[in-house]
Amino acid sequence: MEGLSNIDAWKYCLRKYLCLGTFEGLLISNNTSIDLEKCIDSLIVEKRGCEVVEILQKFRRENRTPKRDAILFALATCCRCCHLKTKKKAYKALPDICQNPADLFQFLSFYRSLGVGSGWGRAHRRAVAEWYLGYEKQDGQKKEEDEMKKMVYHFFKYKSRHGWSHKDVFRLCHFKKENLDKKVMVKYMVLVFTSPKNGRARGKEWLNEVKKSTPVENHWKFDELKNLVEEYSKAQKSKSMTVIIDLIDKYDIPREVVPSEMLNYKNVWKALLRQMPFTALIRNLGKMSNLGVFERGSFEENLTIQKLTNPESIQNSKVHPFTLLVALTQYRKGRGELGSLIWAVNPYISQALEDAFYLSFESVSTVEEKSYLIAVDLNGAMNAPVIGSPTISALDAAAALAMATVRCGDQCSVVAFSSKEGTPLQGVDVGETDSLPDVLEKFAVISPGKVDCSRLLKEATEAKNGGSSVLPETSFDVFIVYTGFKIDFSKDAADLLQEYDKNSRFVLCSLSNSLFQTSLNPKLLEIAGFDSHTPNIINEFVQGSFEC
Repeated sequence: MEGLSNIDAWKYCLRKYLCLGTFEGLLISNNTSIDLEKCIDSLIVEKRGCEVVEILQKFRRENRTPKRDAILFALATCCRCCHLKTKKKAYKALPDICQNPADLFQFLSFYRSLGVGSGWGRAHRRAVAEWYLGYEKQDGQKKEEDEMKKMVYHFFKYKSRHGWSHKDVFRLCHFKKENLDKKVMVKYMVLVFTSPKNGRARGKEWLNEVKKSTPVENHWKFDELKNLVEEYSKAQKSKSMTVIIDLIDKYDIPREVVPSEMLNYKNVWKALLRQMPFTALIRNLGKMSNLGVFERGSFEENLTIQKLTNPESIQNSKVHPFTLLVALTQYRKGRGELGSLIWAVNPYISQALEDAFYLSFESVSTVEEKSYLIAVDLNGAMNAPVIGSPTISALDAAAALAMATVRCGDQCSVVAFSSKEGTPLQGVDVGETDSLPDVLEKFAVISPGKVDCSRLLKEATEAKNGGSSVLPETSFDVFIVYTGFKIDFSKDAADLLQEYDKNSRFVLCSLSNSLFQTSLNPKLLEIAGFDSHTPNIINEFVQGSFEC
């Protein structure tokens, strides 16, 4: 990276991978000569391994990585290294970064893939054992009860992931007896999951022994723990729809614990629906419609409409309009993208989803006090499906994303690449109250032209000096191009961007074509495809999170 030392370049790459949430460049193509493992190894060689772990902790604590793959892969790499201080700090950070068993299992999967043998060293065994022991905290009865419920919920919901299960991990981490005996609730869970056939019986015997030496006022937690485990175990194996529904109502049993065959019953989904989170709701609308959950005028139909159109629920879920647009388009098709699932579209649910799409613009966040210039390609390639979200077309996605930025209240101008003589760019008046069909209609009257990043930057430079008839006389902080072609960001465009403003950033998003990044320009983000995580990635890039 021009003007930066090797250490700064490696740190830049590390931050970029974490923001992207991928270690393989699947979502966004990266320079193939610098992969994440090489990045971390190079920093460790330069005795910057502890800094790497601190960056991982910061990103996880601030929830700045959209997907966990990169951060867990990076942690596993640090734990596998030969630098003692880095390894020690990485293992100490394990509870901060792996916040549930699914995270831990994925970390263990990466750890195994990075090593030669299958054995666990002493430090690794101790760190994993301490991760489990950390579930049991002594912070007062109410807090202790919440931690117990959380532990049982996590153990059953994430029973196995990424080729690992609790039983596998318990067998390999070798708990020290004196440490495990101090954590009564954790030991009970270990006994239950280590021996499925007689584990609960052994666990009960153990709890009865502990009770004898425990004050009576603390016996409640043993009884509560046994009861929770019994009911979750019953739900996991039950063949009775009545029993399953009763357990869901009483204990908020998650869908992952319900036996697969029970998920083919309408009444089971009715029970799950009552406590279903917003994002899970929009993912499962097709399945519930297939089973006839949303009968006209039913409680379930009214509840779903109420949930979908509740601004507070949308705000709390932090769902992006793009995610809802994908869900809306998929639901209206009446069939799944994969598999054979089909359903009768409920028009009231469909309308509620559309309402949710427009309501979700209120929850969109961009970087404050930034001005945006969005340029949209209108050529035929934009009719192709979006890579990563094949349910919708590239043009629909570009229109929705432009709407989201405009509705944030920031200064935002929208243009389209035009073939009109003497006008390579044509302004598009996207209003804050425009609907998606309104915006698409405004695009439809423009003759498509060649996508040219250099031309866009030249026009912006003219506008900055008051010489453009298309753009307002202002300085733009962020340029975003949505295209359907594979477009190269030329050296000429890079020079123009640097001359325009050294703090401005450029996002080149090829929605329906693959794109390969050819430089490590910190002011340029090249994206192939688009999914629900990408808006957050763009925000991180605009904030400068990729940079050192």
